[in-house]
Order: sequence, then structure tokens, then C-alpha cells
Amino acid sequence: MSYPSEPPEGDSVYVGFIAEHGYGVHHFGVLVVDMPAALDKTEAAAFT
Repeated sequence: MSYPSEPPEGDSVYVGFIAEHGYGVHHFGVLVVDMPAALDKTEAAAFT
């Protein structure tokens, strides 16, 4: 799998994200044992 080094031109979620936040992490995944508890923690930490 390959990823483009530059976002596509035109209107896209990538262009909007970069315009609002700059370059950096767009999203990431985390493996957890207890999903409901993990969601509670993210909500408490204002990540949602």
C-alpha cells in the first residue's frame, strides 16, 4: 500500500484538515482490551 506525499488537489477532507490544523497526524488507531472503559477515558479527557 502506498500513500501520496501530497494531498490531492481540490476539495477533500485532507485539504480541509491541513488548512485548519497544518501538516501532522490525521488519525491513528489504538488497540484496547476494554473498549467501553477506553471510550469513557477519552470522553473524560475531551478527546471526543
